[in-house]
Amino acid sequence: MIFGAIHFISWHYAFPTHAQLLLWRISSVVLVAEPFCLALEAVLNWITDDSSLGTWKEAVASILLIFFSPSIVLGPIVYILARMAILIISFLTLRNPPSTALQTISWTTYIPHL
Repeated sequence: MIFGAIHFISWHYAFPTHAQLLLWRISSVVLVAEPFCLALEAVLNWITDDSSLGTWKEAVASILLIFFSPSIVLGPIVYILARMAILIISFLTLRNPPSTALQTISWTTYIPHL
């Protein structure tokens, strides 16, 4: 989840196309949400297997488990696709950098003793 959250830093960066920006944002959300869903599903499985809890807690956990069950099958596939999208967009963005990235910096203005 921390790896995915790092990609939120570039949420407002300039991308060459709007489609790449949307794909980056969607992939970042997937990289954070999918591990959370798997962890939540593990907790719900533990709750439904624990017989010492009340029946209403088990019933609520069972209902919630129905919504998170597809994340076992589809989750890893979507997560891998999101990781691949982040990697590909990273390299595609390098081929068309913003004009400010190519400016020469005058270091003497930042370091006065040079």
